Amino acid sequence: MFDSDITVPTEIRNKAIIVDSNLLLLFLIGLFDKRSITSFSERLSRYSIEDYDYLITLVKDKIIVITPNIITEISSLSGKFKRRKEFFEFLGNYIPSLNELYVQSSSVVIKNTFVKFGITDATIIELSKQGITTLTDDFDLFYYLSNQSYSAINFTQLRSPYILKKQKE
Repeated sequence: MFDSDITVPTEIRNKAIIVDSNLLLLFLIGLFDKRSITSFSERLSRYSIEDYDYLITLVKDKIIVITPNIITEISSLSGKFKRRKEFFEFLGNYIPSLNELYVQSSSVVIKNTFVKFGITDATIIELSKQGITTLTDDFDLFYYLSNQSYSAINFTQLRSPYILKKQKE
């Protein structure tokens, strides 16, 4: 069990990054097969291989933190992927390398953040309270975290200059 009364160990907190569902999906599909990014689904249609490459630069040397809720969303979003079986086999091998932290649903659903953001983002908010940086492309979540003085990175805001720079090279 993990709730806001438990402290995340410093060695994890200082190097950790929570990767929100959309970006984790981009990351995992890219690891699986970069060429699948643009054809995966509508969910990833706004991303390019350059976005994936930039995402890699943001998470390298970090401990990627997920919750069961985040990985459940990944599984659900991947259900119609043409290479689902291969991808799920890849996930089965890769997920154990991620740092999965559990936030008890019953401790989150009683909070206003659950009503406003849903279960997955509410668990991310709880982990953010522990000092773990969140990487997201969800502006509402980013805005909330920033206004609460929690560490958050808005991928959408950062990616444009990176892509423009890459195009000039």
